Amino acid sequence: MANPDLQNTSEIITAIASCLTEEPATNKAPARLDKTFEDFSKLDHISHAFLNGGFLAWYAYYVATQRSEVIKDSASRLSPSLLQHVVTEVSKITPNNSVRKRVDCILYNSHRGSKRSELLASNGIGMPSPLSPSSEPNSRPPKRTHHDYAQHDSTSPVLDAHDMAQVDDPSNTIPYGGAGQQNTVAARIADSVCWDEALELTTFEHDPRYEYVWPNAANLPFVFPHYMCTAIVKRAGKASIMASFPSDPASCRLVFDISATEVQHVAKELFGIHIQVVNGRRRLLYENGPTVKINRSVTLAGTAGASIDNLYGQMVGDAFRHSPRRMEEISMGELLSKCLEMVVWGTSDRPSRLYFMVEAERLAPIFTQLWQHPLTVMPS
Repeated sequence: MANPDLQNTSEIITAIASCLTEEPATNKAPARLDKTFEDFSKLDHISHAFLNGGFLAWYAYYVATQRSEVIKDSASRLSPSLLQHVVTEVSKITPNNSVRKRVDCILYNSHRGSKRSELLASNGIGMPSPLSPSSEPNSRPPKRTHHDYAQHDSTSPVLDAHDMAQVDDPSNTIPYGGAGQQNTVAARIADSVCWDEALELTTFEHDPRYEYVWPNAANLPFVFPHYMCTAIVKRAGKASIMASFPSDPASCRLVFDISATEVQHVAKELFGIHIQVVNGRRRLLYENGPTVKINRSVTLAGTAGASIDNLYGQMVGDAFRHSPRRMEEISMGELLSKCLEMVVWGTSDRPSRLYFMVEAERLAPIFTQLWQHPLTVMPS
């Protein structure tokens, strides 16, 4: 007979993890969730431990305690080491699609979603990325409209329906002719950046097992040219950079946040695309006339990479050019690479995030220079 107090650690893990693997009865937010969001400072040490494991781990614990107070009582009896073990095991669980859809409704697709996201961000809590349409089973193609994300300026020539669809659809590209050559910009909605409204900077939802964030800003000159040293977002002596070394070497990447004032210049250098700011909002400007407003965010992709060395230095340029996925693109005759993406938000005071696919062997010395340079002291 199972222990009714769930004192066995494995039973506690199973009970909490089931909230990520079982289909929820509704997509509505759990009871009293908004009150809890407003009172994060009053949460007990158990809730804080799960928050340290990520929002989804805390969500599972919160739902589990609503199902049964026994779980909370049992968790309160755990030693700190056993509690951390439970949190670690729960955070390893991949939630099923129905749970992710519920979380999407709670944080992104409900009328209270933006407020909840702001409260999480203001408390330094990273949020899971929204589900993309392609990640949902049997999902229909996105509607070919722009009312929710990108609109064409009423004073500009209107793109036809085909071109309008290309702005929304990640699989399509928008041809752009600029700087005397033909470039291609693939624009798609990107919600993966977690924005911290209180600190006015982007945050990283990272896995500390293989991802490293916020190196000392004093180390930037060991890797980057002077301009990029000034353009990368910084806070309290740290630089907003992430290096990722996953188990698949082909998925290694380097992530940067670019200061809001430098977004226009970097986008022009990397993608040959003009960004205008009108009344505090960014919009894409094409040389042949059309203007595309950015209501939320778009991701730019498709670059020949000619300006990477000038902007980011030879170490980053070499790591990019030798990445397995870039090499595969070249072998297929694809001159313009999708291994570099730039997230551009509609609000002009927000930074921009760049994702570089890089080679693991060439990422390692970049990591050493940024996180382990002997002239600086590593953070505790």
